[in-house]
Parts: sequence; C-alpha cells; structure tokens
Amino acid sequence: EQSWLLFRDVAISRRERADHVVSSAILREGAAWEHQIRRGAAVPTGWVGGSLLFQAQLAGARANNLDLHGIQFGASDLMGADLSGTDCTACGLLGGHLDGINLRGSILESAFLAEASMNGADLSFARLTRAVLRKVDAADVTFLQSDLTGADLTGARLDGSTFSQAVLLET
Repeated sequence: EQSWLLFRDVAISRRERADHVVSSAILREGAAWEHQIRRGAAVPTGWVGGSLLFQAQLAGARANNLDLHGIQFGASDLMGADLSGTDCTACGLLGGHLDGINLRGSILESAFLAEASMNGADLSFARLTRAVLRKVDAADVTFLQSDLTGADLTGARLDGSTFSQAVLLET
C-alpha cells in the first residue's frame, strides 16, 4: 500500500527538469498497474478509483510500443515525450500538455484530446479515427499519412500543420 501511495505522489510531483528516466519508469509502471487493476487484481489500499496517471508529470518520457489503452491522463504533462508506436485507444488527455510529443505510428482511436496543447507534435502514420480534438492548440503538427477519419477538429487551431497524404474523411 505504501509503495502505491509513494508512486502516486512521485507521479504528480513536478521535477526540476524533464528527467526522462524517471518519467519513463513512472509511465511504464503506472500503465502496468492500471491494466492489472482492470483485470481484477487487488486494488491498493487508499485507492479511491480513477487513474494512477491522472495529471502525472511525465515530460520527456520514453515508452515506445506501450499499451496505454483506455488510461485517463487528464491534463498530464507529456511534453517532449516519445510514445511512438503506442496504443492510446480511448485514452483521455483532456487539456493535456503534449507540445513536441512524438506519437508517430501510434493508435489514438476514439482518444479524447480536447483542449490539449500539442504544438510541434509528430503524429505521422498515426491512427486518430473518431478522436476528439476539439479546441486543441496544434500549430506546426505533422500528420504525414495519418488517418483522421471521423475525427472531431471543431475549433482546433492547426496553423502551419502538415496533412500530407492524410485521410480526413467525415472530419
């Protein structure tokens, strides 16, 4: 129980600099615990529900090809993180800080990214079908060959973004 509480405290605490080693470990362990709890593992004492990674400080994290399916991050700080090839299906990143994030080749089907800041992000080859990107601040984002079929881009700021060979059906 104590390790879970310590983990949560470290996950949400701001670090002086973006230490990708700590952020990467927190992201990997938090995702593993979330999936175990969903599969029926014992819930840590003191856990009142919600996500272990909600509003976590994960700037600079490196976690390629990770399963983050359904995790609710809320306004977490993932600035400059490299999550290429990651499964973020149905993830919640409402108001997330994603500037400079690398989501190249990631799956973001039905992900909720409304009001997130993702300037300079790389979403090349990403699958964003039915993703909610309402009011995102997404200047200079690369959507090279990305699939945005059915994505909601209402009110999105996309100045300077590149949509080369991207699929924008029903958007």
